Amino acid sequence: MAVPLEPQEYDLLVTFPSGVRRLQVKSTTYRGVDGRWQVGIGRHPCAYERNASKVAYDPDLIDIFAVVNGDGDIYLIPIGSVAGKVSLVLDAYQPCRVGSAASLLE
Repeated sequence: MAVPLEPQEYDLLVTFPSGVRRLQVKSTTYRGVDGRWQVGIGRHPCAYERNASKVAYDPDLIDIFAVVNGDGDIYLIPIGSVAGKVSLVLDAYQPCRVGSAASLLE
């Protein structure tokens, strides 16, 4: 695992059996009115203009979203599955759930 030394679109470089992948890490503690976990995966187009609407990440610049919800569930969601989106309802990505953060503390 590696962390970029200067600002990049990704948060971490992680080695998987298939090679090195660029991960953008997101977390959420927000449940919608229907009780389902929702997470924002957009970015501000300009670091200095925080009021601007968020835009989707460029699929050429990151490979995977690593998402942790308020229950500690961990998802690894390929950018190709969410290209163009700025928010997700995690129920739709259950096949991408890879475990729980609780297991890391055992």
